[in-house]
Amino acid sequence: MSVPSHSPLMESAAVKLKEELESTTLGEFKVPLVSNVEALATVDKNEVIELLTRQLVSPVRWVEVIQRLKSEGVELIVEIGPGKVLSGLVKRIDKEIKTLSVQVPGDIEALKEVLGQ
Repeated sequence: MSVPSHSPLMESAAVKLKEELESTTLGEFKVPLVSNVEALATVDKNEVIELLTRQLVSPVRWVEVIQRLKSEGVELIVEIGPGKVLSGLVKRIDKEIKTLSVQVPGDIEALKEVLGQ
């Protein structure tokens, strides 16, 4: 990536993101969000908006996030989008957590199979 993600240089973008998130109607969270800002789980909509905004300017606590997910009982992490960078990082942190990369529409069938659907 060639943007200054997760740094103070993104402050103006964070302000705009917060405005957009605050103008969006969010439903109730069925699954807790584990933010890469605090590595804690939350379902509070206002807190989620704050955390998503802060993640643009804050360092990523990826190791702690993966450890938190495991402690919450997560056994499979699905990476959606091009590449397998995050899946590779997960494997380096905890080899017991399974990962699946969904990069192209055809990969959805493999995901359905893994999920038993």
